[in-house]
Amino acid sequence: HISYGDDGLKYARLTGSAWENETVTSEGENSSLALDAAGKPHISYYDFVNGDLKYAYHMGPDLSASFKRVEPRRAEAGERITYTLQIVSEGSGSTAFSLNDPVPAHTTYVPGSAWASGGTISDTAGIHWTGTVSASSRLSATFAVTIDGDLVQPTAIVNEATLVGDPAGPLTLRAAIIVEPYEFYLPLVLRNGP
Repeated sequence: HISYGDDGLKYARLTGSAWENETVTSEGENSSLALDAAGKPHISYYDFVNGDLKYAYHMGPDLSASFKRVEPRRAEAGERITYTLQIVSEGSGSTAFSLNDPVPAHTTYVPGSAWASGGTISDTAGIHWTGTVSASSRLSATFAVTIDGDLVQPTAIVNEATLVGDPAGPLTLRAAIIVEPYEFYLPLVLRNGP
């Protein structure tokens, strides 16, 4: 990691075998760089236009606000449910991601139900979604499954997806539903009635 002056203040880091460069500001020089515990750069520099000492930091990509949900929250055996995945980028810069989501136990994937607002989604042996999410944006995907019709006990169906692309490491996105195969019919009792 280096910061340097070249028609403004620049920041560069070595990513594998190539340097990635970006402009921090067009008005900076005489910088000092430090990395925090997460490896993110913090730069103090002199703003030669305004004559001020300034500070900049690089947030980088942050996908930790990504989530998964299931609708409806309660269902019966044989019913169709839909999972929604949201890749949420709250940091700076675009980042590539991949998401693997196996079809949960006690369900059957509804063929052709996988859809995504961006990237590429496939439904071979589970859901596989890849793409690039821009800074401060989100992408959505959905898919449907049918709950097995032969469930005879109350069952929790927990679905876990693994999202790769956040600099902090892989994230697990979970959604759960309770399948209640029993229907209860209670008698209506009237007091003081005819």
